[in-house]
Order: sequence, then C-alpha cells, then structure tokens
Amino acid sequence: MKKLIVICAQQRSGTTVLQKGLDSTKYVKNYGEIFHSKMYEKKSEFSFHYFKKKIAEKNRHLHYPSGANSERIFRRYINNLRSKTDKEYILIDIKYNSWHHFNPIWHLPLEQPFLLKLLKKYDAKIIHVIRNNKFNQYVSRESARIRKVWHLKNNEILSKISLDIDPVECKEFILNAIINQNLYERWLEHYPNKLTIEYESMFKDGLFDPKILNRLNNLVDVNLDIPPKPLLNKIVIDPAEIVSNFNSLTSDDVLSDYRDMLIAN
Repeated sequence: MKKLIVICAQQRSGTTVLQKGLDSTKYVKNYGEIFHSKMYEKKSEFSFHYFKKKIAEKNRHLHYPSGANSERIFRRYINNLRSKTDKEYILIDIKYNSWHHFNPIWHLPLEQPFLLKLLKKYDAKIIHVIRNNKFNQYVSRESARIRKVWHLKNNEILSKISLDIDPVECKEFILNAIINQNLYERWLEHYPNKLTIEYESMFKDGLFDPKILNRLNNLVDVNLDIPPKPLLNKIVIDPAEIVSNFNSLTSDDVLSDYRDMLIAN
C-alpha cells in the first residue's frame, strides 16, 4: 500500500521547492496543491474538486457533507492517486486555507479539521513548514502578486519593482499569519509521524540544509536521496531593496510589536 505524505503550510513558505525535491527521488510522487482552483479549471485528473465533481455526478448523495461521505470521497480520491504511480509515497500539499474541504455540516470554527482525523487513519506523514519572519512572508507575497512570478526556474531573473507597504494591512497579515500558524501547531502537537521545518533553516548557501534532509529521511524511514541543489531557485528578497517606505516602517508605531522581523533584515 502506497503511503501518504502531506505538506501543511501557509503560502510563501518554500513548499513548492520542497515538493520538487521530494518528487525528484525514486520514492515520492508529487501531486501538488490538490485543492488549488487552477487545477480544477484545467480539469486536472489530480484536482480534488474536479475528482469530487465527477463522482458526485454519479452519486448525488455524496453532495451531502457528512463525515461518512467525506471519508468515502477521501478514500476514493487517495486510491485514485495511488493508482497513478509505482512510487512508494504519494505527496500532496495542503495550505492552511484548504483544510476545511472535508469538514462535515456540523463543525465548530476552531475545531480540528476533519481531514486531520482522516489522515491519522491513513497513518499519513505530515511535514509542517513554518515561516517565522511574517514580514518577509508578506513582502514575498506582495512581490509575487505584482510580478506575477511565484517561482523561479533556473537562470530566470526577477524584474525590478518598488513596493509601498500599508503598515495597517501588513500588521493584519502578520497577526492573522501568527494566529493561523499557532492554531495548526496546536492541532498537530500530538499528531504521530509529524515533522516541523522552519523556512529560515531549510536552505544553507543556496542548497538544502543537510540537517533538514536527514530529518526528512528519518520521517519516512528511508534514504530519499534528495538532490542538495533545489530544482527551483529560492527567491531571495531583501525588503530594504524593494520596499520604498522600508525605513519609515521600522519606526512606525503600527508595526512596533513586530519590529524585530523588520530589523532582522
């Protein structure tokens, strides 16, 4: 039976680079962000929503969001992914804002996602990737949004831009990012077969940190032999270079609680 690996994270946390590294090995087949809207729009056979649409057309009772129906759909979907590869592990990426898709009709806002309960039944390995510097994460998001470049391929060069950051909006992002991360850390605290990786420790001199690679091997109990050099270039952004009002932000009272994140640059 092919085993399941799940990457859990917020956007702009280095998950795509990690996906590509794992997928390049002989052990792991990466299916990416299975809940992403673009996968559905492309009618990808690996899109969870497209898969659900097709089976629900033939089984209308599955539209009702009960726990039993969610489990039936999950089982069929995972078995479908397993059938598409000969590799030992299948990998899916689930961002924080996508864990609700299996919640039954009665579900409290801060209750543990029903999907997490399903993953325990499947003995899934979870890689929780966190990014400590939320200010840099916000700048990375805004930079990608404006440039429309979310990942760098080899030899690709970023265009020059200038960001003028609204401190109130930035603070709201940082606060929500911290709340969400703490919530998932609490939900995953006692989850077996879980590995937490800090984005800031993932790379060293442009390569995957050997300690991180070793921890990944220990999680799956096999030498994955991930290539040290990432297949995608890590986008390195110095906020002081692209944020036009960076100096004023460092002294802005609105961001005073998070000044250490700005000074760290």
